[in-house]
Amino acid sequence: MQAADLKGYGAKEARWDHQEQIRTGYGFTAFEGEQWFALACWLYKRAWTTGERPIVLFDLATHRLVEAKILLPGVTTLERLITALRERVAARQYALLAVAPSPNQAVVLENLVKVEEGRRVSPAGPIA
Repeated sequence: MQAADLKGYGAKEARWDHQEQIRTGYGFTAFEGEQWFALACWLYKRAWTTGERPIVLFDLATHRLVEAKILLPGVTTLERLITALRERVAARQYALLAVAPSPNQAVVLENLVKVEEGRRVSPAGPIA
């Protein structure tokens, strides 16, 4: 095969034919509905419990899909999924942390970040 043979490959229907050949020839399944949901749940749990970097989650997801004989989605599809799930995890963490302090602790914490006029840093103080 020559490089010129691949010219325009992404715009042609051949890529869909090749996906079908891979599925039937090697026993892979398409990355659709159920597989997407299962991977999303697994990634969410990992992001929630481990705090792994996006590239680590990407590599683990790719490995998991290959092991399960599921056709890999496009790089940007997987990247968007991981980004969205990590943002969701972060929002959940912030929501949980925001209600954790008592009202008195919340006042003390807010005062820690207030910077008095004419100063460049906030005054340090003990947290009750």
